[in-house]
Amino acid sequence: MISVTNLGMHFEKKTLFSAVNFQLNKGNCYGVVGANGTGKSTLVKIFSGEIYPEKGQVNYPTSLHMGILSQDHNKYETDTIIDIVLMGKPTLWNAIKEKDSLSNELNLTLKNGERLAELEMLISDQNGYQAESDASTIIAGLGIPQHQHYQQLKTLSGGYKTRVLMAQCLFSDPDFLILDEPTNHLDLPSIVWLEAFLNQFTGMSLIVSHDQYFLNRISTHIVDIDYETIKIYPGNYDRFLEAKALEQMQKESEIERQEKRKEELEQFILRFRAKATKARQAKSKAKQLDRIEDIVIKRSSHISPRFSFDIIRPSGQKAFEVKNLSKSFDSKKVIRNVSLSIQRGEKVGVIGPNGVGKSTFIKLLSGQLDCTEGDIELGYEIKYGYCPQDHKELITSNTSPFEWLYSFAPG
Repeated sequence: MISVTNLGMHFEKKTLFSAVNFQLNKGNCYGVVGANGTGKSTLVKIFSGEIYPEKGQVNYPTSLHMGILSQDHNKYETDTIIDIVLMGKPTLWNAIKEKDSLSNELNLTLKNGERLAELEMLISDQNGYQAESDASTIIAGLGIPQHQHYQQLKTLSGGYKTRVLMAQCLFSDPDFLILDEPTNHLDLPSIVWLEAFLNQFTGMSLIVSHDQYFLNRISTHIVDIDYETIKIYPGNYDRFLEAKALEQMQKESEIERQEKRKEELEQFILRFRAKATKARQAKSKAKQLDRIEDIVIKRSSHISPRFSFDIIRPSGQKAFEVKNLSKSFDSKKVIRNVSLSIQRGEKVGVIGPNGVGKSTFIKLLSGQLDCTEGDIELGYEIKYGYCPQDHKELITSNTSPFEWLYSFAPG
């Protein structure tokens, strides 16, 4: 169990949370939710020891082993992927390296022989002879194929490097697992694998995520950071939404009842304070009115934008048609001979592992790239909007949000 007492943090003049008390228990998976800027990452940094709280404290059990997703892949660039994951268990890793070093010595002394025997026992106790297979299973589950496991980390792209660091964290077999936005660099099969891993994980986990479907499938509790406080709700994300909506409704009903009671007291006082027979009662009612404290509902940090996509003119029935589409980059063929037709009103999801050409396909459809072969025919009165994966493709640096939007709609 981890207990949090009177926890408080600010960011400049903004209160993130104050006077917070709660506890985390073994076997539970806590999904952390809240709007951007409310303090989710701050809470993670407090638990990981990266920062200290301004007020209050966090009490950990003795010998608690934490697993925290590292963000620094630069120090591992020349290490092999399998070795990086094995480093998640430092005692085992050091024993394996020392054993390999001693085994390679030509003239083995009695002392070194005894040390080798000790290392064999240590590796066996740590289930070390199964470790490489276990590590490889985790790496493969996160979408890195077997033939790459003995390559250096620098051969991978940034997103896949993050997966290797996550594999290291999961392999470390922690008592308390902390993951901040773990699905950001994962494709769908890897997310499904991670869900299964977390559901069978016997320790305690704290997961920050904006993916409500992921949270629904892994969470036993939801940690909500809102209204300048932190509250824990039992159940998954859907149950949390229901409970929070009910709380809001009950508080609003309580305010309504209070206002009605205040109005009744005020009317009684106005009606009878001048009557001698009722003056004492009126005075008593006035004291009751003074003692009523207003119920204040703080403003929620959950502010959602509302969008409406207005059609300039109704389009034809066929939105567009793709005929024998292919795209190559030099000698690498990313998309080969694709044909499809999409009708007005249809909503199409594009899925597939990382690197197979999903973004390339979207760019071809939206005119951002020219196809190598084939044709794309837009339907009658079709106008498209394109939102890239990386906003830097659209927005120049040193541009404010207002300036950028003003350039499209100065009116």
